Amino acid sequence: MAGLDWYVFHPEGTPWQLLAASAVAGIGYLLCIATAMWTRYAYLIEVRKVMTHGSNYDPLSGMPLYAVGAPATDVFPGAAARPLGLVAISIANLKMLEDLHGRAAYNHAIFVCATRLRSLDFAGTELGRLADEGFLIVTRRPESGQQLIGQARQALKRLSRPVLLGTSRKAETFEEGEALWEPVLGIGVLLEAAEVPPELAIAGARDISRSAWAFSSCMGWYDEQEAAIAQIPLVD
Repeated sequence: MAGLDWYVFHPEGTPWQLLAASAVAGIGYLLCIATAMWTRYAYLIEVRKVMTHGSNYDPLSGMPLYAVGAPATDVFPGAAARPLGLVAISIANLKMLEDLHGRAAYNHAIFVCATRLRSLDFAGTELGRLADEGFLIVTRRPESGQQLIGQARQALKRLSRPVLLGTSRKAETFEEGEALWEPVLGIGVLLEAAEVPPELAIAGARDISRSAWAFSSCMGWYDEQEAAIAQIPLVD
């Protein structure tokens, strides 16, 4: 403001250095205001999530938290749609990670995996956390089963990368951890067209994902012709 006032009263005698300093100061001021507004806006987004999901909100992943057997539509409004596409992601070694490296490493792993999953940005889907299990992708009225398989393959590629974990609860020593953790994944794909309760459909997708731990591709689906869980190949 001082530089602008100087220029108004002395337009001919204003040095370019003063103009440059005023411009830099103005940019810095705008950045400060933008940062303050974004901090407030981001806080309101988080508050809205917490209030919307209530006790079904997981602060680690920033996703709604679902316990298998609970009312599904309370957590995933799109679960009432038919056909319903489900991709359940079960992580076999989460409990082992907590036992070996503590709760801080467990929390870090959940946070990193959730961030990687959100970065995929699937259209028309809802993401959620399966309690003590992994994650769930709910797709309302998917175009085909191939769309769900594509989601499963992308999720597998993104989540299977190793994670360098912080194992300390202290902020000053958090980055000193050298625990390299590789998630052991099982992904279950289910396209449900029948009018079955969504809770049963989610439980079925989770069971398929657990069975997929034994598959080389780590992905499985329910083959109705064979009446058994079959492996999904990594490529068509």
